[in-house]
Amino acid sequence: MNKKWDISETFLGFAIYYLVFSLVDVIASNFNISKDNVFLISSIVSVITLFTILYLQISKGKGSTKKLETTSKNNSRDFLIGVISGITLGSIVVLSVFNDEMGIFSLLSIKYMRTFLYPNGIINMILFFIVFVIAIPIAAEMFFRGYMYPALEKHYNLIIAAFVTSIFSSIFLSGSISFLLLFIAGLVFAFLYQKTEAVFCSIVSHMTFNLIITLIIFIKGGN
Repeated sequence: MNKKWDISETFLGFAIYYLVFSLVDVIASNFNISKDNVFLISSIVSVITLFTILYLQISKGKGSTKKLETTSKNNSRDFLIGVISGITLGSIVVLSVFNDEMGIFSLLSIKYMRTFLYPNGIINMILFFIVFVIAIPIAAEMFFRGYMYPALEKHYNLIIAAFVTSIFSSIFLSGSISFLLLFIAGLVFAFLYQKTEAVFCSIVSHMTFNLIITLIIFIKGGN
């Protein structure tokens, strides 16, 4: 596993990413844009920002030992594990719906999601699907697990790396989705990365998890 990323680079990258996301969120909100469009715009900008940071760091590291591990030696196995783990995480979301957001399963703000995140119009629904189910999982896993996690593990240990990356990656959607649920998911993604030594498995798991959330948003949206 690559352990050559500098921890200061990863924290600077996160600071830039969060600053850009926050500014876009504030600006969009001040223009009285609907909440679902604010979320969509902020998500698109954050994805572009993460990919830009990764591109700049990888380009700067060409010719060195720095490398972002994307695939492992057994991608078919990792794909299956990713789907199963994503479905397992998604089952918490499903249970929260059937339990009316009560008790142990009240980890997800279904009311908020179906009221404010539901995309209006077919174009927005397609964009939401592309961004939330495909782009965000790829960008987030490549940045937090493929880039930040190895740097933290090198300087500290895998437990701290898992906890810190889970906390940081959860900040993005915290408020619209339960921080606790996102944090648990982040720990699962970190575990998958640690075991497979690549982000492919965690990306598949993240995509599956987000797909289940998206289907619930589309099904429950507007109700």
